[in-house]
Amino acid sequence: MPLTPQTPVEVVLDEHPAAADWLLQRGVICLRCGEPFWGSLGELLRNKRYTDEETARLVDELNAHLAEAEG
Repeated sequence: MPLTPQTPVEVVLDEHPAAADWLLQRGVICLRCGEPFWGSLGELLRNKRYTDEETARLVDELNAHLAEAEG
C-alpha cells in the first residue's frame, strides 16, 4: 500500500526501514534517540516547512524510491 501524508512515521519506518536514510538525505530527520517522530509523515514535513505541494511531491518520490528498491 502506498504511503500518504497521513501515514504515521512509525508505520513508514516499520514497513520501510530504508525510508529513514532516504528522508535524512533530504534533510528530514524522522528518528530521535532511536524513536520515530510521533505523528504523520505530513506533520513531520510541515514541521520542516514543506508546503502541501512539496509534501505531495516528496511522498510520491519516496513511494517511487521504495517501489524500485523493494521491487
